[in-house]
Order: sequence, then C-alpha cells, then structure tokens
Amino acid sequence: MRTNDAQIEMYLDGELQGDALKQFEATLKQDTSLANRLKFHQDLAASLGDSQAIDVQKQITEIGRSFFQESASEKPAPKLVPVWRRPLAIAASFLVLLAVSYFTWQAVSGLAPSGERLFAQNFTSYPLDQVVRGSEATQSDFEQTVQLYLDGHYQQASEAFRTQLSLDPQNEKLKFSLAQSLLSETPPAFDAASPLLESLVSTGTSSVVPASKWYLALVYVHNGDFKQAMPLLQEVKAAGGSRGRMATELLEAL
Repeated sequence: MRTNDAQIEMYLDGELQGDALKQFEATLKQDTSLANRLKFHQDLAASLGDSQAIDVQKQITEIGRSFFQESASEKPAPKLVPVWRRPLAIAASFLVLLAVSYFTWQAVSGLAPSGERLFAQNFTSYPLDQVVRGSEATQSDFEQTVQLYLDGHYQQASEAFRTQLSLDPQNEKLKFSLAQSLLSETPPAFDAASPLLESLVSTGTSSVVPASKWYLALVYVHNGDFKQAMPLLQEVKAAGGSRGRMATELLEAL
C-alpha cells in the first residue's frame, strides 16, 4: 500500500516517466483498488487546498522515495500514520481541543464572582420598624409608610417615603427608609437608591449610617464595582456583629 501511495504521488507530480509511467497506467486500468487510491489522493488534494495538499503530497513522496532507496536494506521501515487517517486524526484533535477549551471556560466562569448572585445571596430587607422610634417625620405618616414596607408593598412605600422626604430633604432616616424600599422593589431600583446611600455614608451622622455602608457596598457589588465595595466592607467587618461576619464572608468571595 505504501508503494502504491508513493507511485500515485509521483504520478500526480509528473515524476513517473518512460516504462514506469506506462506500467503504472496499465496497472491502473486493471487494478480497481489502485484506481480508487488515485481518486482518494485527488479528492484529498481538492479538500485540503493547494498549500496543505502540497505538504501532504511531499510527505508521501518522500516516504515513497525512502522506501525505494532502502527496500534492499534489512532496516525496518518506521511506523507511519496511514494517509487516509490523517484528516480524521486532525479532526479528532480539533474536537478534543474544543471540548477541553469549553470545560475549562465553564470551570473558570463558575469560579468567577457574579455581582448579581452575590447581591441576591447577601441582601435582606432592613426591618424599618427599628427606625420608627425617634423619627423626625410625622409619626403617623411615617408609621403607616413603614407598615406598607413591612407588608411588602414596596412601590407604594417608596412613593410615600419620597413624598415625605421632599418635605424634609435632610432627614437621614427618611433617606435610609426610601433607599431600603427602592432596593426591595422587584426589580430593585439601584440607580435611585445608590445616591441616597452615598449621601448617608459621606455626610450622615445618625444611627442609620453603619447599615448604609453595608447596603451601599451591596449595590456596588451588584454593579460589579468590587473596588469601591471593598473599603466599605472592610469598615463593616471592623464594626463586628452579624453584618461584620457577612462582610467577612463577602470579602472572601470577592
């Protein structure tokens, strides 16, 4: 078979001449197997393209020439992958490479932190009934709005808190309550809540400031802004308590 392959390539390259050419063509007419091999080589050249076909043909020709030159020697011929298997081997290698790349990507993407996932795992609505006592807002209005919030009517609560805040723009508990209601909506109103929390963290002086740092950090995490979230999480961690433990775990996840 190797002799036939080499002769076929020499025939296709025009290197068979004289009696060798006549003998090959005569054999080609009688030997169906040889004719099929010739057709295979022609199809292979067409499918691989000119440059690849030339490379394959050169390899086969060199193998054939070496065989003719060393046929009298007792040195065993090297084991070679049959030419007809090479396209299959290339295709199989390519598929293996694709599979390895896919599973590697899956593993890496699975390890990468997702801001949305981390937010969902760590966010819980703040119990606003804890800020009712001592509020500077009209007690009845504020309490009614907090009850809307506690009952899960977050959009209605947001509208009411927004109205109350417009009458008392510096009220930190109203800012915090509105931010909490906005974050509890479905979907959360991150863009509206973020400025309220940033204002509390930067200039706030009331008891809601420590909690504001935690929730602002969660907003940053959701948005993928881990760099801004980390200093806030470090402060929450240093303060200790349940939120401090949660901040520690979140920092490790980042």
